[in-house]
Amino acid sequence: MVKKLKTISLFSGAGGCSLGFSQTEKFEIIAAYDNDKSAVETYNTNFKQKAEE
Repeated sequence: MVKKLKTISLFSGAGGCSLGFSQTEKFEIIAAYDNDKSAVETYNTNFKQKAEE
């Protein structure tokens, strides 16, 4: 089993980069942050890992 690199998503928006990292199966998103409330809401709808504002 290959160990995944733990990654933090800053200015995550709706999660496009998080999705790309996840699809490689080489990264684990452990935290996500954005300063836009609507972006955080969208991210949280799309991912199990919840973003924070």
